[in-house]
Amino acid sequence: VKIPAGIKSGEKLRMKSAGVELKIIVEEDSVYKLDGGNIIQNVKITPYDAVLGGKVSFTAIDGSAINLNIKPGTQAGKKLKIPNKGFKDRKGNVGDLIVNIVIVVPDNPTEKEITLYKELQKAHQI
Repeated sequence: VKIPAGIKSGEKLRMKSAGVELKIIVEEDSVYKLDGGNIIQNVKITPYDAVLGGKVSFTAIDGSAINLNIKPGTQAGKKLKIPNKGFKDRKGNVGDLIVNIVIVVPDNPTEKEITLYKELQKAHQI
């Protein structure tokens, strides 16, 4: 069975030769989430990139490389829109890529990192 590009979960295909109708079910992906025509993708950044700003590179669903500038003061959960990098439906309409910023702290910080974080903790009380 040939499945056309741009088909969504729940859509039906009719096989004329067999007189059969198939309901398409698309499995969830661990990296990309579909929201209408938009694709949502989590992108991880470091705490220092969140505070100071920086650049992050990642691969979009179409395989293209995306280089994203992170503004100083970026918060976890910030959503950034990249136009025309989302889902392409069967009519050729293309949604946007919505980048969800995830700030990742080190699992095993070095002694120097711990010392620096303690200094920051003393300097910045909430």
